Amino acid sequence: MLPKLYQTHFKSKFTLADYIFLKILIILLQSIKKVSLEALLTALPIPINCI
Repeated sequence: MLPKLYQTHFKSKFTLADYIFLKILIILLQSIKKVSLEALLTALPIPINCI
């Protein structure tokens, strides 16, 4: 889980839907322990925008 400081910051920067998605993604990554970027990109049918 995220520390309280991060939770507060992310809640103020993201929409509710994006924040919930981020929380789910973090929980998933913490449970898998070993994951490749290709596996994530294949599993997630959303575009990833680079800034």
